[in-house]
Order: sequence, then C-alpha cells, then structure tokens
Amino acid sequence: MKFVSYILEDEQWIHILNTIGLVIFIAFFIIVLYRTYKMPKSEADEINRLVFEDDDEVDFSDEKDIMKS
Repeated sequence: MKFVSYILEDEQWIHILNTIGLVIFIAFFIIVLYRTYKMPKSEADEINRLVFEDDDEVDFSDEKDIMKS
C-alpha cells in the first residue's frame, strides 16, 4: 500500500496515469469503430433484426424449476 500512496503523492505520476488511461480509452474507441466499419453487411442486418424481434415466444418453464429448488 505504501507504493500506491507514493505514486499518488507525486504529481508527475498522476499526469502519467491520466495519459495512460486516455490512451487506452482512445485505442479501444478506435478499435470499436474499425470493427464496426469492417463488419459485413449481413452481420449488421442480423443485429438490426435482433433489435426489433418479437420476444413473445420466450419459454420461462426452466425458471420455474429453478425457483422450486
């Protein structure tokens, strides 16, 4: 724990940690954008259909068995 308190006492380390966090966030965001852009149209259409799919045919019989035990 002494190591953590030492890092947080030094102002330079706080700036380094903020920069590392920002770089990780930007890298993740760019990866998500790239994968979305390169996604095949058929996969995008399938995801689009899943959003509007009717969920009335869901079978909850397994949940009732779990509740009994």
